[in-house]
Order: sequence, then C-alpha cells, then structure tokens
Amino acid sequence: SQKYVKKIEELQHGNTCLESDVEQHIAEYQDMMKCCATLQAEKQELLDDIEESEKRLSIKLDELQKAELEKEEIIETFEEAIKEKERALERSLAEKCAIEGRYKEKDDELKKKEKSTDRDSALIPL
Repeated sequence: SQKYVKKIEELQHGNTCLESDVEQHIAEYQDMMKCCATLQAEKQELLDDIEESEKRLSIKLDELQKAELEKEEIIETFEEAIKEKERALERSLAEKCAIEGRYKEKDDELKKKEKSTDRDSALIPL
C-alpha cells in the first residue's frame, strides 16, 4: 500500500509537470498566434500600400501617355506650320524672282532705247 501511495505521488508529480508543460506550450502557441496575426495585418497593410501605389502609377502613366500624345500633336502642328511658311516663302521668292525678271527686261529695253536714241541723236546734225 505504501508502494501504491508512492506510485500515486509520482504519477501526480508527473501529471503536474505535464500540465505545466502543456500550459507552457499553450502560452507559446498563443504568442505565435499573436505574432501570426500581427504579421498578417502587416502583410495586408503592405498589400494595400502596393495596390494604392499601383493605382497612382497607373494614373501617372495615363497622364504621361496623354502628355505624349499632346506633345506629338503640337509637334505635328508646328511641322505643318513650318511647311506652310516654307511654301509661302517659296511662293514669295518665286514672285520676287518673276518681278525682278520683268524689271530686268524693262531695264534692258530702256537701255536699248537709250542707246538707240543716243545713236539716233548722234546721227541728227544740229
């Protein structure tokens, strides 16, 4: 009977140790669950930040694409204006050359008449 009492005491002591170990494991498990919850919250926060950043980047990309199109339209407009100015200058130059040509012809005719008149007047005795 003494033997059984001792065995019971040993078993009770073992149970106490096991209960203590179980309680310690439960506390560690709860700590790990708290850490997991914290990490999950941080992960979600980062995912939300990434999603927000992607939205802002998408908006900026759209703005850049619009600006690029506007720039191309402005460049095309300037190129057309430059071409129109060049055509106008070419027309102007052609008109100037034509006018100068007519003036030269008239000037040549006048010079011929002057020479002819000078010769004619030289032939007429005074």
